[in-house]
Amino acid sequence: MQLSPMNDIDYDFWSKRCKENYIQDKMRANGYSRTEAELIATDDFHTMLIDGVNTHNNFLLKIIKDEQVVGYLWFCIRHHKAFLCDFIIEAPYRRSGIGQEAMRAFEGVVKRLGLKKMGLHVFGFNTGAIDLYKSLGFVVTDMTMEKMVK
Repeated sequence: MQLSPMNDIDYDFWSKRCKENYIQDKMRANGYSRTEAELIATDDFHTMLIDGVNTHNNFLLKIIKDEQVVGYLWFCIRHHKAFLCDFIIEAPYRRSGIGQEAMRAFEGVVKRLGLKKMGLHVFGFNTGAIDLYKSLGFVVTDMTMEKMVK
């Protein structure tokens, strides 16, 4: 298992997919229209990745297993911890242990950077990811809840 920095071509491929997934997640989790979710995603990406692969304190990585790209991982350093912004394992490789292996490799990177904490956000409907993170020792520290008013 390797975590290898994305180049500009990797970034272009990943960022389009990541942004689209984020739009879909915002629509599903928060009830936003497509237009609203696109505005939020565009603003968030512009704010967080202002210089693309060269954005300070952001690490955009390919997950490589047996010489194949099996996923992508993006984290940033904020508030003295590594914050996982995006983590995707490609569909054919899910539920095979690669997600756990990639997260352990991520933890090794965090240790080498001298950081003591890792954090992340996960949408409430993503029970597979929640189970993965819990199995790796992540605990809920905050919770945001919403209710649709009818």
